[in-house]
Amino acid sequence: MRFILMLALVLVTAVHVFAEGIKVSAPVFKPTFMTGYESFSGGTSFVAKNPHGDELLLVTALHLFGPACGLREQLTSSEVCEVFHAVTGIGMDDYSRFVTSTSPIFVKSANVSDDDGCAGDLALYRLSPDAVAKPLVFSPTMPKVGDTVYLVGRQRGSEKLERLKASVVEVDEDNLVYKFEVDELNAAGTSGAPVLNEKDEVVGMNTSGGEQDGVHFGFANPASAILKLIKESTQKD
Repeated sequence: MRFILMLALVLVTAVHVFAEGIKVSAPVFKPTFMTGYESFSGGTSFVAKNPHGDELLLVTALHLFGPACGLREQLTSSEVCEVFHAVTGIGMDDYSRFVTSTSPIFVKSANVSDDDGCAGDLALYRLSPDAVAKPLVFSPTMPKVGDTVYLVGRQRGSEKLERLKASVVEVDEDNLVYKFEVDELNAAGTSGAPVLNEKDEVVGMNTSGGEQDGVHFGFANPASAILKLIKESTQKD
């Protein structure tokens, strides 16, 4: 945990050199959240199948509903449901593709990432079962230290969606930490992006990044924690 605390203090800053990633097609969207009279865009979102039902979910980070995206105060999950009633996501690999929802989901145990971990940093919107043809699925197991993972996102200033290769350096119930295999990285705006394993299953959701001695790291809400919150928030009694 001391390793995580040290790195979390150094946030990713804008670097005008792009990492060499692999261009991909995936159900990853740039979200715009709406109140009915105002809106904001920020971060990243992705569509995944709810393992506890037939519905699809638009998954993103709770901390986007706060100062990170220009709001004056950080909203709770309850406040997000009360204020931001709708979301539209534009495909980050295909601008003609979009999803929309007017069904935010209250995630009782959600909270923003802090020095103790990323596990509660989650916001969800319910989608129709046919919102996308090929939704992502969550991995039933977490990766191990040394395993390869991929952040699927769009670097700041780039127009293409990429798979950015990394290796896991730490994993527990609150955090998934990974080291990118690049010298330069501009990952601003990738909060909410999926982190995939070699099978293209979701093992985490990116929440922040750090740099130490020229090495770039990512921090994610682990899929094991996300699945617990999804079950808590969507499974019927």
